[in-house]
Amino acid sequence: MRIDGGGALLERWLDELYKIGAEPGGGAYRPLYGTAWAEAGDCVERWMKKAGLEARRDAVGNLWGRLDGTKKGKVIVTGSHIDGVNRRGVVAVSPHASEITELDVERAMEVARVQAISNDREIIHVLPRGYTLDGQDGVRDPVGMAGRRLEAEMHIVTGGTTAIHNLV
Repeated sequence: MRIDGGGALLERWLDELYKIGAEPGGGAYRPLYGTAWAEAGDCVERWMKKAGLEARRDAVGNLWGRLDGTKKGKVIVTGSHIDGVNRRGVVAVSPHASEITELDVERAMEVARVQAISNDREIIHVLPRGYTLDGQDGVRDPVGMAGRRLEAEMHIVTGGTTAIHNLV
């Protein structure tokens, strides 16, 4: 089932989630197994069910959503073992190249990916946040631009290896 609404719907959901355990000075605090943590989990579980997923919690409280289908596809993974980190990959571009290529972007992304991921973690998804080209930040797509130093800022989502391998 697809839930229409795009970014506006996601923004509303994140705003709702942020209010749970919100601190007066900013940020949110939801201590593990506390009231706010449970309320946030219930909220996400409602959204999963609204999206047509079967929602369940394991013995330690991780929330799992599953959508059976007729074809193999992507898996939605949630739980306390999921983490996201921002990483930056920097590469030099050949002085003989006249412009940035997709290969240059991929090399910068790979440098960001390989940084300090421990053996008990597995990369689930990599999201480009933006690029910097020769010190000029805010570049959305550097392919075709001229430059010598390319930086890729990535948001890398990882999960616990054991939990991911136990998905069925």
